[in-house]
Amino acid sequence: MFGFSGLNDDELRRWAADGHPISMVAVFVHVEARLTVADGDLLIFTEDQFPVLDLAAELVRWTRTPGSDRGDLVCDDFGLTDPGAVRIVRSGTQWRVGSVFAPETWSRPVTTEEVDQLITGFATELVGACKEQLGISVTGLT
Repeated sequence: MFGFSGLNDDELRRWAADGHPISMVAVFVHVEARLTVADGDLLIFTEDQFPVLDLAAELVRWTRTPGSDRGDLVCDDFGLTDPGAVRIVRSGTQWRVGSVFAPETWSRPVTTEEVDQLITGFATELVGACKEQLGISVTGLT
């Protein structure tokens, strides 16, 4: 449901070249990729040069609240015009994924366990890709 391609640290390199320190916060904000949120063939949201680590961190934080106590998630604006580029909302006892940029488009309902697995898989794949492709060891996501 959550995917990425074209992972790059171009913005992070510009940040460092301007004399800013490289912290894990800077890595989360400045490592970017093409983000795709889809349910099978149903495209929910896609954006080039999206801060995917920042999104993954917000998603992982959300999964750490027990399912019965968990509220809807409206992800921060990530520099976009409106908050909610990625939304996860309760649908009965399950969850649906959507985006403010396609308000009528929603994923199929998924269980708490399934959405948590999808998020964990996304974060784990992203951490591995950062290490393998960029040589960056990301901490705090898995």
